[in-house]
Amino acid sequence: MRLHLNSRAVSEVVGALLTVVVIVTAAGLIYTISHPFISGSIDNINYRNAIKNMAEIKEIVQRMKYGSEISTFKTIQLNGGSISNSKYFTLRVITSTLPPGLQGNPYPSVNAFIHASHDTEIEWEVHSLSIETAGREVVFESGIFLKEYGTINPFPVSEPDLVITNDTLYISIYDFNGNFSAGGSKVTANFRHSFTAIFNETKSIEIESDFCQIWKKSLEEALSELSNPPVDLVDDDCSDKTIRIEKTNGSLNLIVTGVEVS
Repeated sequence: MRLHLNSRAVSEVVGALLTVVVIVTAAGLIYTISHPFISGSIDNINYRNAIKNMAEIKEIVQRMKYGSEISTFKTIQLNGGSISNSKYFTLRVITSTLPPGLQGNPYPSVNAFIHASHDTEIEWEVHSLSIETAGREVVFESGIFLKEYGTINPFPVSEPDLVITNDTLYISIYDFNGNFSAGGSKVTANFRHSFTAIFNETKSIEIESDFCQIWKKSLEEALSELSNPPVDLVDDDCSDKTIRIEKTNGSLNLIVTGVEVS
């Protein structure tokens, strides 16, 4: 049996196959070229959402500091990221009087030492809250600070919570206690006010933090606005990630708010 192939039909089949090949190849090229940009855009959106979520959390815990809110919950879109309170920075305080709530029953992460002068030195492991997504980290210590691929971003989302007058510097710190860690697409975090301790007989405050340079810059700018500031920066080179503030011509007040997160 002899088969007779129509040359016109063969040409149409070959042409159709070539068209499919061209379309598939073009689609592959478009995907290869555009994928990094699409992924980068998604990562940036997730990063911005993390910053937005942290700013809303800051508003919540500030209301808790002033006693206007006891507990609340927040739903956080992580989209594959994570949130935890596993990291901490070190706070050292020398004070002549412990505030109510810490006297005789120090908080678990607080070590207290009595000096010969009868001043009490407090060393506190203050837990921060952090949201991580695609190599970036949004951290809430006293302000909202950023790490991008392991590097400190010198421009904070919000400055440390400082208030200064002619005679007093107020520094607010937030301690996120509990054992909290979550990840995935979406989580619900519960926040409950544990305590607010006000150190109003503070002689010095030392903060050891990865974000020392941001603390230093914010304090320097605040103190520069006054001709006779109430405190002085004694150790401010951040070579050991530490900055130290001592009272001089006025008062140095520290407000620590404990927030249980679960």
